[in-house]
Amino acid sequence: MGNFTVRLRRKALADVSGIRAWYRKIDGALEDRFLRSLNEGIDRIEARPLAYQVLYRNTRRILLEKFPYGIFYVVLDSKSNRPCSHPSQAGP
Repeated sequence: MGNFTVRLRRKALADVSGIRAWYRKIDGALEDRFLRSLNEGIDRIEARPLAYQVLYRNTRRILLEKFPYGIFYVVLDSKSNRPCSHPSQAGP
């Protein structure tokens, strides 16, 4: 499929920062596990961006392993090469 790069929007970065702070308060190791899970999700998107089901229009989602969050993303045309993603909580 080619090389794709995931770029997080400012809102997504702010969400990740807040989630990290929450897990850090509980346990620093939990924050590390969250970041590993997030990075693995991003790696899976970069490797196979079309592998995940379209949920609405062209928005796709991948769920993080062992955490109640997902990454919502859009694959833009290959000319712009600007995929974007947004972590969002999958549950309450």
